[in-house]
Amino acid sequence: MRLEAFQDRLHDAGLGTAGIDLFTYAMPSSAIEGVMLRATQTPTPINHEMPGYFPAGSFQLVVRAPDPDSGFTKVQACTVALDIRSETVGGYHVHHCRPRHLPLVSPQADGAGLEFAVTFDVNFSLD
Repeated sequence: MRLEAFQDRLHDAGLGTAGIDLFTYAMPSSAIEGVMLRATQTPTPINHEMPGYFPAGSFQLVVRAPDPDSGFTKVQACTVALDIRSETVGGYHVHHCRPRHLPLVSPQADGAGLEFAVTFDVNFSLD
């Protein structure tokens, strides 16, 4: 699944600008604050009996922030923007997109801040 369509949704909600503080697949270490959408370690399975329908897709939202308050606030805003029920997003009909769990908080690799990760489950079909 191409995540750019979901990135556009975050941009439209005023949660960032692509390439500045809104990224897909990778976020530069120089970004002190930002939002990234990336693939999970589990690829989207193909349903051969129902071509074009993908009931078990997923992606991960990662928010980088300097402190817990700003991180949790940004995660909440992104979660609201990505909570989808039966809408067209890019070239996909998203039946639902929902967070799987509360944010997992960890230190940024270089120790400059915190990262908040939430996995989203997506049930979608091709338009």
